[in-house]
Amino acid sequence: MTTCHSPLFKTVIVVVLTALFGLEVQIEVRAGDAARFFPATTIVYAEVDQPAGLIDKAQQNPQISHLVGELKSIPAARKAIEGKDFQKFQFALKVVEAKLGQKWPEALSSLTHHGISFGVDPVSDGVAILMQAKETESLDKITSSLLEMVEQDAKSKGNDPPFERLDYREAKVFKADNFGFATWKNWLLIANKSDVGRSILDALIDDSQKGLASAENFQNASKSRTENAIAWVYVDIDAARAAKPEEKIYSNRADDPGGEFLLGGLYSAFHETPYLTGELLPIDNGLKLRFSVPFDRSSISEERVHFFGPDGKGTASTPIRVPGNLLTVSFYRDLSQMYQRAGDLFDEKANDDLAKADVGLSTLFSGRNFADEVLSGISPQMQFVIARQTFAEDKPIPSIKLPGFALVAELKDPKASRKEFRRNFINAIGFFNIVGAMNGQPQLEIDFESIEGGELVTTNMVPEVDQKPDTEARINYNFSPSIAFSDNLMIISTTSELAEAVATSKERLSIEPAEDSGDVQNTAMLLSVKELVRLVVDNRQHLISQNMLKEGHTQEEAETEIDSLVKFGRLLKNSRAALSTSETTLEFTLEVEINSEKSPRE
Repeated sequence: MTTCHSPLFKTVIVVVLTALFGLEVQIEVRAGDAARFFPATTIVYAEVDQPAGLIDKAQQNPQISHLVGELKSIPAARKAIEGKDFQKFQFALKVVEAKLGQKWPEALSSLTHHGISFGVDPVSDGVAILMQAKETESLDKITSSLLEMVEQDAKSKGNDPPFERLDYREAKVFKADNFGFATWKNWLLIANKSDVGRSILDALIDDSQKGLASAENFQNASKSRTENAIAWVYVDIDAARAAKPEEKIYSNRADDPGGEFLLGGLYSAFHETPYLTGELLPIDNGLKLRFSVPFDRSSISEERVHFFGPDGKGTASTPIRVPGNLLTVSFYRDLSQMYQRAGDLFDEKANDDLAKADVGLSTLFSGRNFADEVLSGISPQMQFVIARQTFAEDKPIPSIKLPGFALVAELKDPKASRKEFRRNFINAIGFFNIVGAMNGQPQLEIDFESIEGGELVTTNMVPEVDQKPDTEARINYNFSPSIAFSDNLMIISTTSELAEAVATSKERLSIEPAEDSGDVQNTAMLLSVKELVRLVVDNRQHLISQNMLKEGHTQEEAETEIDSLVKFGRLLKNSRAALSTSETTLEFTLEVEINSEKSPRE
């Protein structure tokens, strides 16, 4: 059985919009209450408690009305609203409302009054949605009215009734080709398979106290649910791992340095964790999505100390803020430890490649062992900084404007390390110039500058012969590779502007955990949607041209699509993500903040 998508989709939208503005809805949390009706073999379970309260509040909230108005003003949305398909939908909705004698939000509130639950059972290959309406009478009225309309529509088209009506014990069952639904008292069940449908109906009618709710993993997971969670989800990782042990995420091996750097900690966690929980939480003018797995950081294996740090307490560096700051990702990764543990972490090919690279890198660093002597001089606390760059009007301006990227590392012994890194950077620029000249690319000119607490080694792209300032220069003119040293920091950047901004910045961004002081943030990400939108605006004409070429759109269609992206982006403000550990959990959080200002602009 699949679902009737429109009402459920609208429920999700209204619930989300309500949460975005932190509505104070008092919900009596009954985590896992409906789980006793789902099979014990259910591998994924999710629930939203009493969405009726959220829907009712949403109807009265002026901020949501404002946001809906802003969404309607987006070019693509406005075009869709004016289209024939949407007009037909609006007409059908009015017919439904007339039949029910109430507006759809009120009907939806009544239908989902006591909550919505969702489950996936791999044994029966079943997917089911269970709703508890406000009362039996309202459920019967809504389902009978909708059934009557659907059957009349089928009859008018000369088709057979889409649903076969059956009785199962005390329940009414309506079965179609690929799905079906059933009602019992004030309960509505929608499912894709008869087996899972019968199982849930039996549990409902018999008032089962077992099912998924009796499973040990589920009981343990339920204890971690936050009281004000809007929605909550549970995934049985033990069952998923047993069903597909060959899945990469359970292997505890990344096989290559890139995968290990990004996901090594997750491989450790999912190799043994029994379950995963997730929840959607309201925050000021936004939403927080949190996923958590049981994790004993005191028993981290030696090969993953590079990722989590000693005793699992490796902390991400404090993010640096610069003008035009688009994205900052700070993290704890001990590159020297990871390199030394390569034999335990990577496959044979990756280790062969690292061995070859080690020979060349050791040569560059005057015969010093790259892992033991070079990387060991870099602190595990590092960060990436991405920022919009500005372009001087008297110099070539590239047609595609890229942001600047910088890697910021802390040197354990700056005096001993600076000279070697500076020398190798200069050697690299010389090599790029030679290769570039052979391929007809512009050359880089090196310059040196002293700054407080350090120095800058910058480059500038030499204009080509007879090159005049314009806005259609090669993409190369986005780059002016530079290295900077400031106190104990080393900054390797794609632009001299960003290298100097990071080296001289005195502003830092807070990444402290908002709740438990015992939590340690291993990785933190801060995204400015405002700057991201500005970057899209900077490249608007190029994006429109690419859209026309790749999608076959007219210029008007391409402009509508790109401008819609900009308009939607302006509805958002900032986003934060973090990977953190406590004594007993590994947690990933994502926060999105909404721009609640009227008609936000640059």
